[in-house]
Parts: sequence; C-alpha cells; structure tokens
Amino acid sequence: MIPAGIAVANDVKAAYDWVAHRYPTCPHFVTGSAMSILTKEIIGRGSLFGRFDGHTIEPMSGYWGKELALNAARYHRAEIPELMAPAIAERCGGNPFYINAVVRQSAKSGTPVSDEKALNKILAVDITSGFIWGELNDQVTRWIERINDHKITKWILYLSALEENEEKDKKNRLNLERIQREIRKREGTDVPLETVRDVLIKLSRGDLLEYLEMGNWFRRVKDPILLEFLRIWGRIEVEGHAQSRVQEELVIEYRKSGRRINEYKGYLAEVHMSQALLNAQTMTLEGKFFNSDEDVSIPSRFIYVRHRVRPASGKGQEIDVLGSAGDEQWVCQSKWV
Repeated sequence: MIPAGIAVANDVKAAYDWVAHRYPTCPHFVTGSAMSILTKEIIGRGSLFGRFDGHTIEPMSGYWGKELALNAARYHRAEIPELMAPAIAERCGGNPFYINAVVRQSAKSGTPVSDEKALNKILAVDITSGFIWGELNDQVTRWIERINDHKITKWILYLSALEENEEKDKKNRLNLERIQREIRKREGTDVPLETVRDVLIKLSRGDLLEYLEMGNWFRRVKDPILLEFLRIWGRIEVEGHAQSRVQEELVIEYRKSGRRINEYKGYLAEVHMSQALLNAQTMTLEGKFFNSDEDVSIPSRFIYVRHRVRPASGKGQEIDVLGSAGDEQWVCQSKWV
C-alpha cells in the first residue's frame, strides 16, 4: 500500500521509488487496468527492477465465465437461462467486468436474456450508454488527456480500432500508412508517420492497443468489447454522430448474426467439455468417458483449449473444441441428443 499523500503524487515512479527505499522488506502488490506503463516504465526500471514478479490475469474460461454470469444473475435478480450464460461470457471475451455489466444492465432494464436478440440489445445499450460506456469512456478520456494533441490522438485511436490489414500474413498488424491517409481524407490534415507512430506508442502504454517493440509494429487489442467500444466511441466522440442513432444501428448490426437455439445447446456442451479437459490435466481418466476400453491419460499441460476452430474454409470445416499439448492434439465434437 502507498500512503495517501504519495498515492496522488504526479510522479508515480518517484512514489514507488520512495516506498521501495522506505520499506525494502515489505511485500508490494500492484495491479491495474493499464499495466504496460507500470511494468515497462515504472516497476521494471531503476531501483525497482527485479523486485516484482509479473502475473498476467487471463480471460475466464467459458465454463467459469458461464458460472459468473449465473451467479451475478442470482445476485442482481436478473433472468438469465443457463443456455445463454456461455453466450454472454463468449461475447464479453471472458472479462468479468463486462460479464457483470451485462447482467446488471439486464436487471436494471428488466430485460431477460432469453436469446441472442435480447443479449444484443443489452450489449448495444451498455456499450453506447451504460456501465461499460461509463467505465471505458472514463479510462480512454483520462489517457488521451496525457497526450498533448487530443484531436489527432482521438482520430488515431479510432482508426486503429477500425484498421483491417488486407495483407494475408499481416492481418493483425496496424497499417500506419493507411491510418495516415484516412486522417488526411477525413480531417484534411497531413500527419507525419513519426507522429502517428509516437501517438500509437503512447496509446499502447495505456493498453488501448499492443506495441511489439522487438518487431516495431502494432496490433489491436484482443479484447472484443474494448474494440467494439472504440468503434462506437469514435463514431460518437470523433465523428460526432448522435448516441441514439449509433445505438440503433448497432442493434440492427448485431441482429444479423443471431444463432439458433440448438447452437446455444451445443456451445454449452463445448464449454463443459473444454473445462473438463483443463481440470483433468495430469490425470488418468476411465476409458468409458472416451468410449475406450483403456484408461486415458490427460496431458500435463494444454497450451490452449479453443472453441469453434476453423482450420479451413467451407462447410463442415469447424472443430468444436481443439486442445493442443504440443505433440498431442485433442479434437472434440459436440452432439446434443
């Protein structure tokens, strides 16, 4: 903990240095939403270097995201059937704040999350004007205020969220030249590439995008809700569209990607299957669970367990659950009977 007088100091690094020297044997726990600047520029340099062990908090698995949605629904008295809980967790990217925000919005509006149409409506409201909008808008606004040229910074952040690199092998990379051209087209301003790069680096310190320093390139964050928010925020705050209009268009856009009820059932089964694999790591299970006469040994560690993997395009080219343990690939198919 940092004393109140130090916690509000303008020079955050000086504050941490002071604590480190004043209490050399005291354990410190540091957490936050913008960890890049903390780890790379504050506690990863100088007298603080080597004193902290980092641990990245990963998204919740589909199973535990589902459990959180159901528990939050009971707490907030929202009506969420079990079939829809995994869909909420998936749409929220496994982020507990977003999951809880969706449940709270459901309870506040009295709207049961009975199907994806209802979920889409709740998400559209929350991202454009609800709990998610309030929290993320505050974070983005405060970070932009740290950078001098607010107008150009807003445009660069907005365009980075829209950017889709057309080069096959560089799909996730931001194309700085295209961002530069879009600013010229929309604002009539010529912004040097070095300025674009400098602003992107500063935005990456707030975890609003990723900067791969070794390769000297940028990519969008993997947070689906933050990306959606930045697109919506840009339309409202940068382009000046009415909030109600953007919300209406978002509902219409979401409506086009609805699922059938059987798909929810299948996805619920997949969520349980993937969690069973994760929970059983290093264990040997009875063969009857795998329709086998022999017991089955589960790998000691899965590098990843993913849902709905498409190794190739075309009909029937989707794996329900794919787990990789390096030299072993686990392929699971979900059938609802």
